[in-house]
Amino acid sequence: MKIKFRLFLSALILYYASGHLFSQTTKWTLKSCLEQALEKNVLLNQSRLNNEVNKINFEQSKANKYPNLNLSENHNFSFGRAIDLYQINFLIRISRAIIFH
Repeated sequence: MKIKFRLFLSALILYYASGHLFSQTTKWTLKSCLEQALEKNVLLNQSRLNNEVNKINFEQSKANKYPNLNLSENHNFSFGRAIDLYQINFLIRISRAIIFH
């Protein structure tokens, strides 16, 4: 009889202890439930992100109506010596190029 009572008592203690271990620590109100639902709603988050993308695309399209102006400049200067094979003389070569695009 004592063994059955001890088993019953230990099972009862474990049952109540497990209830406290796995229970929620915060109480949910209607306001907190609605805030959580609005924050975690996938469709709402997607629509918010799409709205931001549309704003960025709109600003980009406004910027595209202005003309583009691209400038580029390249400057080369070379100095070197070469051998003239016909007259067996050294030639000094200087070349300079400035290119605008």
